[in-house]
Amino acid sequence: KKWEKIILEESSKILCTTEKQIEWYKNKYGLVCQLLPHSIKDHEIPNINSISKIKTRDNKNEIVIIYVGNINHIMNLDVMQKFVKSVDLLPQKFKIRFFTSWNATTCKKNNLYHDRISYNWATKSNIKSEISKADLVILPLSFENCSQEEVETVFSTKTLDYLISGIPIVVIAPENSYHSLSAKSNRWGSVINNDDPEIIAQSLLKLTKDKNTSVNCVKNSLKEAYKRRSSI
Repeated sequence: KKWEKIILEESSKILCTTEKQIEWYKNKYGLVCQLLPHSIKDHEIPNINSISKIKTRDNKNEIVIIYVGNINHIMNLDVMQKFVKSVDLLPQKFKIRFFTSWNATTCKKNNLYHDRISYNWATKSNIKSEISKADLVILPLSFENCSQEEVETVFSTKTLDYLISGIPIVVIAPENSYHSLSAKSNRWGSVINNDDPEIIAQSLLKLTKDKNTSVNCVKNSLKEAYKRRSSI
């Protein structure tokens, strides 16, 4: 923090990954920044017309919700703890899978353990296969005790894998975060702007019964991915 302003003001060009970051540094230091969003290789993006059947979850014996990525105190620990509490309010057919660097022992120490959650890690090459088995993927960001700057401006790189997965995305994040604003305006994800476990559970239950929202979410995810293709 001591050197941030000095380094940025001495830079010949400042690149930001989101419009929120551009706005943040303009308001904080009066700096003019340029946008360089995270991108996806063109060949990895499915053609929207090739999606012949998007998963429907009506009357399924099992509903799988997946989280992929790291867990840390400044970005998502508190909301992940709330999500774990919400599992008790979901029917038994809901199965939760975490793919994270924290194993079950570490999760226990941080109040993230539940016996209905599986804790694993997958390589970059395998994670897409794991995501494809899900019914929903979650994208959580911290509501409290966090880095406000990061939460408001970040675009998590795991979102790229989510966008091209063909699986509906659920954003659980503050309403002023870039994830929340982008998902709402471009309709690539269903957004929960509350970290109350009961509201999270109710929202997830509602989404699993809403086929139209799921279909539109997936189609708009692919549109968002296309806007982020690396050839642009």
